[in-house]
Order: sequence, then C-alpha cells, then structure tokens
Amino acid sequence: MADYTFIFTGASATNSPWPSWKDFVVTRYGLDNVVENAYRGVGNEFMIDSTIHQCKKVKNPFVMIMMTMVDKWDWYVEDAELAAKISREEKHPLRDLNGDQSPSGFWSTGSWFPEYKADYKKLYYSEKYFTASTLKNLFLLQSYLKQNNIPSIILFDSPVLECNEQELNFGKFLQRDLVANNQLAKVWYDLIDWSDIDTSGLIGYCINNKLDWFNDKYKMHPPSVSHLEYCKAVVFPKLDQHFKVVDDDQDYVAQKFQKLFHS
Repeated sequence: MADYTFIFTGASATNSPWPSWKDFVVTRYGLDNVVENAYRGVGNEFMIDSTIHQCKKVKNPFVMIMMTMVDKWDWYVEDAELAAKISREEKHPLRDLNGDQSPSGFWSTGSWFPEYKADYKKLYYSEKYFTASTLKNLFLLQSYLKQNNIPSIILFDSPVLECNEQELNFGKFLQRDLVANNQLAKVWYDLIDWSDIDTSGLIGYCINNKLDWFNDKYKMHPPSVSHLEYCKAVVFPKLDQHFKVVDDDQDYVAQKFQKLFHS
C-alpha cells in the first residue's frame, strides 16, 4: 500500500453514532494515517474548502469525501458579538478549516435554521443558486485533485441533484431534477467529470434496494447495515483494485450496531 494520508470528509451521515461507510473502509483495508474531517451539519462549501486545506497540510493525500444536499449552507462569521452568541447558545459551533471550534469561522447548521438563517431562508434562499453552488464546489474539488494528482473517491450521501434535506428529514423522497431548466447549475454540471460518481448516493441506494434509511429519531441517517451494503456495492469495488483487503467480514459489527437505529 502506498504511504497515503487518508482524508475522510463528510457530514453527519459520515460522522454517525454507529459505524459508517468511513469506518467500514478503514477496517476493511487496515488504513493508517487517517484524517477525520466529518462534522454534523456541514455543507459542501465547508467540506471542499476544508478538504483542500487538509490536502495541503499532509503528505500523499488520498481523498474520500461524501458530499451532501444543496439546502445545507455554511456561513462564515467574523462578527465578534454574533460569534460569541453562537458559541454560548447554539448546538453547532463555528469551525475553522481544521474543523476546530473557533471564535470566527464557518457556521454550519445542516437542516436546522436558527433565527438568522431562518430569516435568510425565508427572504433570499434559492434552490437554483445553491444547486449551482454545490456543482461549482464539486468542479473546484475535481480540478484541484486532478491538478495535484491526488487520488480520490467522491460520493454523495443522497441523490443530491434530485432532492433536499428538508424533504428527506420527513422521510420523503420527492424526486425531481434540480439541474434541468437551471442555467446557473448547467454551466457547472457540464464541466464536471461524472464518469466515476455514483449520483444516487447512499440514501438513493437504500431506497432502490429497500434498506433502512429513515426513522423518526435519527431522521435521514441510514444505519450501519445500510452503510455496509452500500460499501459492498459501490465503495469497495473502487478500492479493492488499489488496496489489500485485511478484513472482509464486517457483517457482525454492522448487525450489532443496527440495534441502535431501531432503539
């Protein structure tokens, strides 16, 4: 195995209370030198900015990222008074590009909209714009990785170009095309290399294969068995050709933690 530093980036689907796709990958190939870069609530702007930042810090990076839905956005907060209020009261702290809590930084709240973001969402939010922004960030990441010869696997946590988190959080997959008739998005969509990206994502795979992905307590966070089955179908085939398998049977672990999802 090459002497890589493995950067795992994602949101709460990656940083779950049970083993996620990331954990099954690490165990299957016995990976060392792992950078944990997954935080609940983060959107694609923070994911990609922080991934590039991490790549510049380490030797021989190998990027594995699970991008998320377009209706989760990251605000960069510098105002000292607002930053102090967020630090005191909010469950999602400000983070710098290292992922550390910071007196100024990205404020990532996922599908939770506290007062400031609620006002913005009501008055200014545009699904067309944020779809385009997600694609622009993906193109930026692909370009950076290609330019620097950094190997990678790019995953989606859901069909991010066909749904949003507000709907999935109620267990609804209202499938539609967020790129069609969206000139802002189409500009970037056409520049992206889609040849090795599974656009159905983790939740799309679960829906298509009748696997658990939603309940009232954990919302749209698929349990461990669903993560493992997704890995077997989508992730492992990509990595088996590069890395030696040291643990090819993780079904017991997945089944053990499956109980948390149904508790």
